[in-house]
Amino acid sequence: MFLVSQAGKYVPGAVWPVLAQSEFARAHGLSRTRGMTGSLVAMAVGVVTAGVVGTVGLVVWAPGALADYWWALVVAAGLATLLVPSVLTRVLALALKTMRRSVKPPVIAGRALLVSAAWSTANWLALGLQAWLLLRVLSPGTDGLWPLATGAFALAWLVGFLVVFAPAGVGPREATFVVLLAAVATQPEALALALMSRFAMTLADAIGLGGGLLVRRWRRDAPDRTAAP
Repeated sequence: MFLVSQAGKYVPGAVWPVLAQSEFARAHGLSRTRGMTGSLVAMAVGVVTAGVVGTVGLVVWAPGALADYWWALVVAAGLATLLVPSVLTRVLALALKTMRRSVKPPVIAGRALLVSAAWSTANWLALGLQAWLLLRVLSPGTDGLWPLATGAFALAWLVGFLVVFAPAGVGPREATFVVLLAAVATQPEALALALMSRFAMTLADAIGLGGGLLVRRWRRDAPDRTAAP
C-alpha cells in the first residue's frame, strides 16, 4: 500500500498519497477514514522527525551555527511535542475536520508512536548517510560531516514537502540543499549532490512502485492458484 501510494507525490499537491492509501485500505477491508488517519499520522511523524533531525544536524555541526542559531534547538524541541499522543490526536482531529471527515480520530498508543518515530529517525539517518557518501566523492575534506549532510537532507526534504505545488518537492528541495551546504561545498558540488540524490531517490521510488505492483498482482492471483486443481 505504502510503496504504490508514493507515486502520488509526483503529482502536484500533497494529498494524493493520503487519498491513495485510504482507497487501498478500503480495498483491504478497512475504512477510508482509518487508512487516511494512518497516512496522516505517518506524515506527521515524518515531518516532525525531519525537522528535529535537520535542525540538530545543522545547528550542532555547521561551523559557528550553534552560537547564532541556538534558538532553533528550542523550536525543534517544541516541534517534538507534536509526537505526544494527546497533542497529535488534537492535530489529527483538526486535519480530519478540515477534510470534512466527521469522525473521531483513533486513540494513538504512545509506544506505537515512539516506535514509529524511531523508525522515521533511522530513515533520516540512512538518507543522510547516502547524501554524505555522495558529498565525500564530490567535495574533498568532508569526511566528518555526516551529521551536517544528514541535517541538510532532512531540512531540504521538509522544505520540498511543505511547498505543496512542487511534485515530490522537485526544485525547492534541491535549492534548499544547495543553500544549506554552502559552508562546506561549492555551489556546483552542492548542486551535483542534490541532483544525484534526487536521481537515487526517484529510482528507489520506481523500484518500490514496481515491487508493490508485483506483490499486489501476486496476492490478487493467489486465490486462483489455490482453487486450481
